[in-house]
Amino acid sequence: MYTMNRFKAPIALVSIPGIYFGYQYAVSNSSYGLPECAAAEDRGYKPFKPTPSRSVLLSEYRTWMKKHGVDTGNIELDVIDPKYGGVVATLSKSGRRLFSSGWLGLSRITNAFKEDPVLISFPVKNSISNESIAKNQIHGGLMKHLMEHDTHGYPVIIHIMIEKMKGDASYLKQWLNMLPERFSLPLSWTLDELEWLRGTSLYAAAMLQRKDMESAWSEMKHVCREIATMEELHSSPTYEDFVWATSAFKMYGITLPEQSGKTFSSQIVPGTEMFEPSSKGNCTWELRGHDDAALCAVCSRKKRIAQGKPVTISPWEGLSSEQMIFQYGRVDVDPRDEVLMVNCPLPPPREWTDVLKKKFALLMHHNLRPQLFLSRSHLDSLQKTLATRGKYTGRKNQERQRAFESMFPSDVLQTLEIFVIDSEEIDARLAEIDGEPNRVESSEVASEMASSGLRMAVLTTLVRLLEVKIEELEGVETGTGTLENDYKILSAIETEQMNTTAMPHSGPTRHQMVALKHRMEQKKLTREYLKKFSAFLQDEMEYLHKIREQEG
Repeated sequence: MYTMNRFKAPIALVSIPGIYFGYQYAVSNSSYGLPECAAAEDRGYKPFKPTPSRSVLLSEYRTWMKKHGVDTGNIELDVIDPKYGGVVATLSKSGRRLFSSGWLGLSRITNAFKEDPVLISFPVKNSISNESIAKNQIHGGLMKHLMEHDTHGYPVIIHIMIEKMKGDASYLKQWLNMLPERFSLPLSWTLDELEWLRGTSLYAAAMLQRKDMESAWSEMKHVCREIATMEELHSSPTYEDFVWATSAFKMYGITLPEQSGKTFSSQIVPGTEMFEPSSKGNCTWELRGHDDAALCAVCSRKKRIAQGKPVTISPWEGLSSEQMIFQYGRVDVDPRDEVLMVNCPLPPPREWTDVLKKKFALLMHHNLRPQLFLSRSHLDSLQKTLATRGKYTGRKNQERQRAFESMFPSDVLQTLEIFVIDSEEIDARLAEIDGEPNRVESSEVASEMASSGLRMAVLTTLVRLLEVKIEELEGVETGTGTLENDYKILSAIETEQMNTTAMPHSGPTRHQMVALKHRMEQKKLTREYLKKFSAFLQDEMEYLHKIREQEG
């Protein structure tokens, strides 16, 4: 049995002058005032009553799923706004019996639940994979050649793009009809919508992804058009078609073994799109079986799913708001785990000094990058440390050092220390890695001053980096204005919405609202970290001054 995760590359390649570093961090984050579950209302749109044509499509979809071995008996499929989502799965009345809340029923139900917590299963043989595409009689040969050098999933992307262009002639017609017309990933946002993120790490990631997508299309468009000619399509694929297919692949791609069992690849299993990703999902994916393997939605034993509530999937543990937006176009995570990414600026590699090269080598040895990740959940512990920090003044240096170390995530402190220590200390640490003798300890007073000096250097550096971050987020040229101004914008939008019975036709789009609330959380988190660490810095300066007075 395997617990499966959605296949994802690192959330982005973040630009540091002259270098790109991939980052992918684990945090969970902020609902930003948007409801948690995945129904139409939770996506920011009002559900509408299905038209007969949509009802027919939904019926065809159910029939198609059943034909391919998928039993949807435990769930209901609801039609929602096709612009941003096709279907959403909720627990049906029959499925609810698995989770009865009656006292006697609970005992019986719990035993049954432990025996088989599988809500629905999807045969892997139906997956859209490299192996299945290679069997295509028309373009399989050309795809095989592409697969030899592919690391981005282009065969699957191009295949579903071509099938979508076929319309009613596609063997995937019933499945494709239920997919969104436009995905909520930043990859599909307009430039005007992305501008609402300016100054955030998410903006940098999205713009870089957009640039990479344009390069990918430039590289792949000739292959796409050749396949379209082979399939005798009436029109040629466009960049917009390629973006749509890439978004579908990023949303629904799951890493699974190929049917031959020899390799793993990112595949799409039709039907799995009905379960939306959520940082607080009530189900997870598991791969069960061998020859007749199936991807199963397994219910969490810790979470009860009520009748009519959406069935959601936890793709990873503890996703941050940036990951939820970047990878799934959603914001339904806990604000207590909001994360802030702070870059440690570096010059281009050709300008690195010998000392900087050694520092970078030390970072690599400890599996670190010149980036800091600061979560909101850590602020509570910082507040507690700040309340007791003064008690260590005048006491032993070791006690104070332990308090200092508790203020940081270990990787953050280690990264900052490497950047602030001098060349002699760098050489000494590299020597220790190579197994050479440790340094001779200095006197107690000198050691205490050195420790306090290092702490002050670390705090000064972090405070300065946070000041730069604030400028990036709130600056007129680099960011989107002050947090106070964002509150005014949000208040004006909410007032306008309260004064109308329908969604306003003017004003911000859904994506712009997501961007507004995300950037506000980023600004608040940066300000709070800056305030707290400035207090720590002031405290350390007073302590160092006292040591010097004692020495004198």
